[in-house]
Amino acid sequence: MSIEIKTVKTDGFEMDYFRCGKEGGFPLAIIPGLSIKSVMESAPAVAALYKPFSDEFDIYVFDRRKNIPDTYSLEEMADDTAEAIKALGLTKVNFYGASQGAIMVQLIAIRHPEIVNSIVLGSTAPRATKESEAVVQNWIDLATMDTCKDLMLAFADKVYTAEFVNKYRDAFITMAGLVSQEELDKFRILAGTLFGFDNTDKLQNIKCPALVLGARNDQVFNYTLSEELAKGIGCDVYIYDDFGHAVYDEAPDYVDRLHTFYTACVK
Repeated sequence: MSIEIKTVKTDGFEMDYFRCGKEGGFPLAIIPGLSIKSVMESAPAVAALYKPFSDEFDIYVFDRRKNIPDTYSLEEMADDTAEAIKALGLTKVNFYGASQGAIMVQLIAIRHPEIVNSIVLGSTAPRATKESEAVVQNWIDLATMDTCKDLMLAFADKVYTAEFVNKYRDAFITMAGLVSQEELDKFRILAGTLFGFDNTDKLQNIKCPALVLGARNDQVFNYTLSEELAKGIGCDVYIYDDFGHAVYDEAPDYVDRLHTFYTACVK
């Protein structure tokens, strides 16, 4: 499957994205989490994963902006993504965010409610904790030392289950050899946004339909933060057993659960 990577241009920046599903269908914006390699490089796999949506939903998967500034905040990241979505003329958008992407979705729902129809927040938190910051700091330290193999494996160990890492360990090592200095620099800046954030007092401003999905063995954002987030919004939460942070890649019913929620929101 060939997926075209497109670029949306605003007055201040450019942002890559790709599109799949039903053109003109219900808009679904996917905001990925922090990654070492851009999700744009995995476009065919992502499109295949969301095939259950292809009959009704027009899916847009967004990267972070190009030429990110050396100092960048989660609020600025959210505002940039919202601006890109507005530039594409999208309204009544259903959002799915994972990890850092879900923090951005929280902020979009708070700061740009006029473009939001519904949200699902996966493997995320309403605030930073000492534990989450320690995980991210280790990644930043490894990226700073330019040890791509160690960074890739440390990242995978915290995000995926041991079974998944063991199965794809060679692939992670191969991928590490393809990481450029520019990608490491970008990773450090984006990872740095995860220190000290706190949306707790703003969650009551999220008025759209919402769902929170977490994982009991999440080593980045403890599952209790998913429960805290759902309580703050006043929405349902579902916690997966036997999965870690990247439950969105590993749980066989995850996409079906998303589809059920969004279908109810657009009918």
